[in-house]
Amino acid sequence: MEQARVSSIKIAIISDLHVMEPGLLKQDGKAFEQYLNRDRKMLRESVEILDTLVTDILELKPHLVLVTGDLTKDGERTSHLLVADRLQRLVDAGIQVLVVPGNHDINNPDAKVFDGDSATATATITRNEFADIYRQMGYD
Repeated sequence: MEQARVSSIKIAIISDLHVMEPGLLKQDGKAFEQYLNRDRKMLRESVEILDTLVTDILELKPHLVLVTGDLTKDGERTSHLLVADRLQRLVDAGIQVLVVPGNHDINNPDAKVFDGDSATATATITRNEFADIYRQMGYD
Protein backbone atom coordinates (compact mmCIF):
# COMPACT_ATOMS: atom_id res chain seq x y z
CA MET A 1 0.00 0.00 0.00
CA GLU A 2 1.40 3.36 -1.02
CA GLN A 3 1.24 6.15 1.55
CA ALA A 4 0.18 9.63 0.53
CA ARG A 5 2.78 12.30 0.99
CA VAL A 6 1.73 14.80 3.64
CA SER A 7 3.07 18.30 3.33
CA SER A 8 3.33 20.45 6.41
CA ILE A 9 1.10 23.42 7.01
CA LYS A 10 2.27 26.25 9.23
CA ILE A 11 -0.50 27.96 11.24
CA ALA A 12 -0.23 30.99 13.53
CA ILE A 13 -2.94 31.58 16.12
CA ILE A 14 -3.61 34.97 17.69
CA SER A 15 -6.09 35.58 20.47
CA ASP A 16 -7.19 38.50 22.63
CA LEU A 17 -5.39 41.34 20.90
CA HIS A 18 -7.57 43.97 22.62
CA VAL A 19 -6.24 46.76 20.39
CA MET A 20 -7.25 50.31 21.26
CA GLU A 21 -6.94 52.89 18.50
CA PRO A 22 -4.81 55.71 20.01
CA GLY A 23 -7.35 58.44 19.19
CA LEU A 24 -9.71 56.92 21.76
CA LEU A 25 -7.44 58.32 24.47
CA LYS A 26 -7.79 62.05 23.85
CA GLN A 27 -6.26 62.94 27.21
CA ASP A 28 -5.01 60.59 29.88
CA GLY A 29 -6.76 61.01 33.20
CA LYS A 30 -8.97 59.57 35.89
CA ALA A 31 -11.48 57.91 33.53
CA PHE A 32 -8.86 55.85 31.68
CA GLU A 33 -7.03 54.94 34.89
CA GLN A 34 -10.31 53.72 36.43
CA TYR A 35 -10.92 51.58 33.36
CA LEU A 36 -7.44 50.06 33.59
CA ASN A 37 -7.86 49.40 37.31
CA ARG A 38 -10.87 47.16 36.64
CA ASP A 39 -9.69 45.61 33.35
CA ARG A 40 -5.89 45.46 33.20
CA LYS A 41 -4.64 45.38 29.61
CA MET A 42 -1.68 46.89 27.78
CA LEU A 43 -3.92 49.29 25.86
CA ARG A 44 -1.36 52.09 25.50
CA GLU A 45 1.04 49.61 23.89
CA SER A 46 -1.55 47.62 21.94
CA VAL A 47 -0.88 49.11 18.49
CA GLU A 48 2.87 48.68 18.87
CA ILE A 49 2.34 45.09 20.00
CA LEU A 50 0.10 44.42 16.98
CA ASP A 51 2.62 45.96 14.58
CA THR A 52 5.43 43.82 16.03
CA LEU A 53 3.24 40.73 15.85
CA VAL A 54 2.41 41.36 12.18
CA THR A 55 6.11 41.89 11.37
CA ASP A 56 7.04 38.65 13.15
CA ILE A 57 4.31 36.71 11.34
CA LEU A 58 5.45 38.08 7.99
CA GLU A 59 8.92 36.72 8.76
CA LEU A 60 7.53 33.30 9.78
CA LYS A 61 5.44 33.05 6.58
CA PRO A 62 2.70 30.75 7.86
CA HIS A 63 0.08 29.44 5.46
CA LEU A 64 -2.75 30.52 7.75
CA VAL A 65 -3.29 32.98 10.59
CA LEU A 66 -6.30 32.36 12.79
CA VAL A 67 -7.38 35.33 14.94
CA THR A 68 -9.73 34.03 17.61
CA GLY A 69 -11.63 37.00 18.93
CA ASP A 70 -11.34 40.06 21.13
CA LEU A 71 -9.52 41.92 18.39
CA THR A 72 -10.38 45.28 19.95
CA LYS A 73 -10.57 46.83 23.40
CA ASP A 74 -14.35 47.00 23.36
CA GLY A 75 -15.53 46.84 19.76
CA GLU A 76 -14.82 50.44 18.80
CA ARG A 77 -15.25 51.02 15.07
CA THR A 78 -11.95 52.92 14.86
CA SER A 79 -10.11 50.09 16.61
CA HIS A 80 -11.56 47.54 14.17
CA LEU A 81 -10.51 49.63 11.19
CA LEU A 82 -6.97 49.82 12.58
CA VAL A 83 -6.78 46.06 13.23
CA ALA A 84 -8.15 45.23 9.78
CA ASP A 85 -5.61 47.56 8.19
CA ARG A 86 -2.72 45.86 9.99
CA LEU A 87 -3.98 42.34 9.25
CA GLN A 88 -4.36 43.31 5.59
CA ARG A 89 -0.56 43.38 5.41
CA LEU A 90 -0.63 39.63 5.98
CA VAL A 91 -3.31 39.11 3.32
CA ASP A 92 -1.30 41.24 0.88
CA ALA A 93 1.70 38.97 1.52
CA GLY A 94 -0.35 35.94 0.43
CA ILE A 95 -1.09 34.64 3.94
CA GLN A 96 -4.64 33.45 4.52
CA VAL A 97 -6.13 35.23 7.55
CA LEU A 98 -9.33 34.09 9.25
CA VAL A 99 -10.89 36.17 12.03
CA VAL A 100 -13.78 35.44 14.36
CA PRO A 101 -15.31 37.98 16.73
CA GLY A 102 -15.02 37.69 20.48
CA ASN A 103 -17.30 38.99 23.21
CA HIS A 104 -15.51 42.39 23.13
CA ASP A 105 -15.90 42.96 19.38
CA ILE A 106 -19.57 43.50 18.50
CA ASN A 107 -22.21 45.91 19.91
CA ASN A 108 -20.17 46.45 23.07
CA PRO A 109 -21.58 49.11 25.42
CA ASP A 110 -18.12 49.62 26.96
CA ALA A 111 -16.75 51.25 23.78
CA LYS A 112 -15.55 54.64 25.02
CA VAL A 113 -13.46 57.67 24.22
CA PHE A 114 -11.42 58.80 27.22
CA ASP A 115 -10.82 62.50 27.80
CA GLY A 116 -9.30 63.32 31.17
CA ASP A 117 -11.88 62.62 33.84
CA SER A 118 -14.67 61.67 31.44
CA ALA A 119 -15.47 58.73 29.21
CA THR A 120 -18.11 58.97 26.49
CA ALA A 121 -19.62 56.34 24.22
CA THR A 122 -18.15 55.86 20.78
CA ALA A 123 -19.31 53.99 17.68
CA THR A 124 -19.23 50.20 17.75
CA ILE A 125 -20.04 47.70 15.00
CA THR A 126 -22.70 45.10 14.28
CA ARG A 127 -22.11 41.52 13.13
CA ASN A 128 -22.76 42.58 9.53
CA GLU A 129 -20.28 45.44 9.82
CA PHE A 130 -17.71 43.04 11.31
CA ALA A 131 -18.15 40.77 8.28
CA ASP A 132 -17.76 43.76 5.96
CA ILE A 133 -14.64 45.16 7.66
CA TYR A 134 -12.97 41.73 7.69
CA ARG A 135 -14.44 40.53 4.36
CA GLN A 136 -10.98 39.53 3.02
CA MET A 137 -10.30 37.59 6.21
CA GLY A 138 -12.84 34.82 5.91
CA TYR A 139 -16.07 36.68 5.21
CA ASP A 140 -16.01 37.10 1.42
